[in-house]
Amino acid sequence: MGEIIEINDGIVELKTVSTARRVRLQDFTEALLQSSGIRTPILPQGVVFYASKDYKKAYLIEREPVMAKVLYSHDRDSSKEYMVAFPWHYFLVLFENYAFDKCYFYFRNKRIMTVEDKFCIPPLPNLHSPDCDVCLGDFRYQVTAETPEKMTDLTNYFFASTFNTDLNQFFRDKIPKQITLLKQNQEHCLNAWQRLGFGDVCSVEWFPYQSLARCLDNVWGKE
Repeated sequence: MGEIIEINDGIVELKTVSTARRVRLQDFTEALLQSSGIRTPILPQGVVFYASKDYKKAYLIEREPVMAKVLYSHDRDSSKEYMVAFPWHYFLVLFENYAFDKCYFYFRNKRIMTVEDKFCIPPLPNLHSPDCDVCLGDFRYQVTAETPEKMTDLTNYFFASTFNTDLNQFFRDKIPKQITLLKQNQEHCLNAWQRLGFGDVCSVEWFPYQSLARCLDNVWGKE
């Protein structure tokens, strides 16, 4: 039992009320959305696709072509900054039971239009083979909610982090020929990538991967 005060027409009334049922605000909100026929949450900026299955949710964040800063540590003692052209790039962010699960990173030369459009493999360090799962280290534990702020923190961390040589083989195997041809002598491929013109980045033959639909099938199937 509880008490509330109501003021109507200048009269103050003290009323005794009882609680018929108590539920979490999150459960109430979800039940309200389902009863109203609304299935898609309010999406963070840049999210162009949302899907859910059982207790898993997927957000696809789209970013336009850009000149991106890449910090790469060749020997763990020092890092070098490179400015390289990125085509359309995408973060596929997964949550499981409201907790962050994984983040995948992909390239495309054109904006994605359907779930059957295929992604390409970015030739970047810190991506696991073969699915382009981003190595986030301990930062993964800071993505504690499906909020716009946390999504922004995630993408910002990716661009601000220092890539290292831990996953170098996958990185080297996926360098497209347009970048390889720009290499001079034995220089690092990131040096060659810097010479790729921004206007040419969306015509590079990046290594093909899978469609968004296939990526989601793989995700839903993983336990």
